[in-house]
Amino acid sequence: MPERLLRRLPLLGLLVAALFWVLDAFVDVSFFGVHDTFTEALLKPTPVEFWMRGIVIILMLLFAWYARRLGIQLADSMNQLKVREQELDNHRDMQHVLRRQADELNRQVMRQANEQEELRKLAYIDPLTGLYNRRRIEEILDASRLTEQLSGTGLGVLLCDIDHFKSVNDEFGHFAGDRILVRIGQLLKDHFRRGDAIGRWGGEEFLVVLPNLTQAEAEVISENFRARIERETHPPKGKLTVSLGLAMIRPDETAESLLKRADRALMLSKQTGRNRLYICQCEAGSEGLSPPDGCRPFSFAMS
Repeated sequence: MPERLLRRLPLLGLLVAALFWVLDAFVDVSFFGVHDTFTEALLKPTPVEFWMRGIVIILMLLFAWYARRLGIQLADSMNQLKVREQELDNHRDMQHVLRRQADELNRQVMRQANEQEELRKLAYIDPLTGLYNRRRIEEILDASRLTEQLSGTGLGVLLCDIDHFKSVNDEFGHFAGDRILVRIGQLLKDHFRRGDAIGRWGGEEFLVVLPNLTQAEAEVISENFRARIERETHPPKGKLTVSLGLAMIRPDETAESLLKRADRALMLSKQTGRNRLYICQCEAGSEGLSPPDGCRPFSFAMS
């Protein structure tokens, strides 16, 4: 019921009361003959009629006032209900907006995480082989050297070079050469321990950082890798071999010195016929590449 009509209920009650007075006077004249004329019945009722009409009129006015009060309360309740429904709709809309914003934020976070992961790969991963690139493997070697100085658990560096790799590119093309590099990289990951770090050092050379092992253990695992490469077939070339150079860290030795000794061992492997493992035990500053300088080929009798 409109609020405007509710506020006019008392006036409506008065109109109904007046109508009742007139109707009662008409009934008295027409059916009961209490009065001779309608005017007399209307203006000069008997005391009984007066009190009866008065009581009925008072009851009508009370009913109109009470109905107005209930109507206003009902209207207020309806208005409050509408306000709450609107607030609930607004809350749902806000939840929907917040949910969309949260979803968009999650997508942005995932996109940024993927972008950061891609940047990390570009910074640390060789795009062809999926191994660490030279920059990252050098960082790992520096960190492993510091750890070894504290723990004294041993640290080795192995350099691996694919023998006659240029002939693969010349005979089968650079795409075939890339396939060989990827395959050797995968075999390196499969063969060495999970804690060993493997990276592409450059071209057809790879570097393996071997923490927490003795020299004998490093020699055996490296020689087994050489033998595995020689034993398996590597399409499209077929048979391949690798030359390996191994060096174990000395007390207080720098990473650069350790790498130079591993590189010296690799050079000896290539100069003495390839497809072999050399171990360099010499001082980093010693000259010459002959065996007396402390480098020797692998031998199971000596490991």
